[in-house]
Amino acid sequence: MVNPDVYNFIKNALVQGKTKEEISSDLTKGGWNEADIEEAYASVEGNQPSPSLNSNAAKQTPPPTTALLCSYCHQPVLPQFYYCPNCGNKLSSAALSTTPLTQAWIYAFSIVLPFICFLAVTKWPGLKYYKSQDPKAKSIGIVAWVLLILSTLVTLWLAYVWTQQILQSTISGINADMSP
Repeated sequence: MVNPDVYNFIKNALVQGKTKEEISSDLTKGGWNEADIEEAYASVEGNQPSPSLNSNAAKQTPPPTTALLCSYCHQPVLPQFYYCPNCGNKLSSAALSTTPLTQAWIYAFSIVLPFICFLAVTKWPGLKYYKSQDPKAKSIGIVAWVLLILSTLVTLWLAYVWTQQILQSTISGINADMSP
């Protein structure tokens, strides 16, 4: 029996203009066996009947464990895909950048953010990096949080000191005006 998942994948890929070699390569990388692929090709080319929607073909030949199915179009996709090549549905997020330039930008932003009264807090990537599963990205997030907290404490201390200086200056001015 022709596997309907492989059949639909091949049919959609041919409509998109992919070659037989590209399609076979994608399916093989996805973990499908050659027999299922050839049987589905024969069905698509008209040598065998197409699978019916009520057939038990999917039960007879289960999808490989290394392949994933798109939750929207149910076509097989490779685990490293971020988007489904068939329908464009987002499958997973891309890995976070951990280049030195990105690190410097995040750290500088973490230091400056309290001084601009947290107006751009929605653009601060520190939380996203902290929640990442990647250990390097997570360490960047931790450093960004530490810098943000230290910078906030310094900002609050400076605000306190400057307020005290302004109050002292004002009180001294009033006392100077009141003295005979």
